[in-house]
Amino acid sequence: MRDVTGTVVEPNYGESHEYSVRVRLLDDRLNVKVNYFNSLNRNTTLADGGLRQNLIDFEQRLFLNDPTYPINPLFKESVRPLAADFRLPGDRNSKGLEVDLTFTPTRNWRIFWNAGRTDTEVDDLSTQPWWDYLAAKLPVWRAYKGNWSNAAYDTTRSVEAAYAGLIQGPVDDIMASLGNPGGNSQTWRSNLVATRSFTEGRLKGMSTSVNLRYRGPSVVGFPNVVDAKGKVRTDRDHPYYSEGYVLTGVMANYRFRGFGGTSCRLQLNANNIFNQSRVFLTRTFANGAPRNYGRQAGREFVLAMDLEH
Repeated sequence: MRDVTGTVVEPNYGESHEYSVRVRLLDDRLNVKVNYFNSLNRNTTLADGGLRQNLIDFEQRLFLNDPTYPINPLFKESVRPLAADFRLPGDRNSKGLEVDLTFTPTRNWRIFWNAGRTDTEVDDLSTQPWWDYLAAKLPVWRAYKGNWSNAAYDTTRSVEAAYAGLIQGPVDDIMASLGNPGGNSQTWRSNLVATRSFTEGRLKGMSTSVNLRYRGPSVVGFPNVVDAKGKVRTDRDHPYYSEGYVLTGVMANYRFRGFGGTSCRLQLNANNIFNQSRVFLTRTFANGAPRNYGRQAGREFVLAMDLEH
């Protein structure tokens, strides 16, 4: 696959960079880790709004009307170009911050907390060869047969009018598709787990824990906005969000010796014990009205026993 200049576009690939800082305090009873990452998925395929085929048709028509027009050699009818021969690459960039904290105030208590946020955007870094090509061609098109405003493209349009509909229109569509991709991309997330272990007394061998999982609001849709040219587009700067929610759970674990030297573990998990909602919003219409829902996990109780000999 090539771009508009004939340069071979590399297959989709990823680049990632991660930076971490870890701090140990209070005789290693308090550990703090901060992690920043930047993940770039390059040469993804952008929806082109018809730009590739329109550009081929546009240049072929100009050459047909005026054989002196410097057509892109890749677009000549003799080579039978197809839109599928060319690729309009884009990029998907995810940046995030994560913080982990582990605190062990005593040998029987352990508290773990983390929080993180990831922001994802679609951009056009890899699309630059196309933008450079169009920018270089624009003065040529404007000067077509003296003035593109007066030069005929076909029986109903000037070259300027054809450019506005066939080239500039799809370019505007591509630019409007950049930014937040939506798709339930989440804002903040956090987990808190407190564990109590019993190492002596009647409850020796037992441990209990409580966990809380916060999931921040997710992008579930976008409103429409009328741009400066009067066209209705997706307003990615003002997304609709779902509500954040908290999932809860408790656990009790007891280890003991059984008959014949067996090691036993009995564990009870109670998940989502305070959940009130059975569904959550996953997608809206352009006016913000609910469109789709997902099913929230209900209360769950799991009793398990392990035996080892």
